[in-house]
Amino acid sequence: METKTPLIVNAMWDEEAGVWVATSEDVPGLVAEMRTMEGLVEELKGMIPELLNLNDRSSDDEIPFQVNSQLTAVAHRHAA
Repeated sequence: METKTPLIVNAMWDEEAGVWVATSEDVPGLVAEMRTMEGLVEELKGMIPELLNLNDRSSDDEIPFQVNSQLTAVAHRHAA
């Protein structure tokens, strides 16, 4: 059984908008925004097959994808 290489989706936290923003070079036209990572993954499960079909990229029933996330935060030191 052949293991398919997952499509790569990059997700970055947009602090100002309060949402995760996902894009992918593997899926032309993919731009998704959701408030939670769980919500984003569910949105991607619907969007990825649709966009691949529109771009004649895949006819597979199962399309594995990997979400690489990036979130930058600031920690503050408390005075002793």
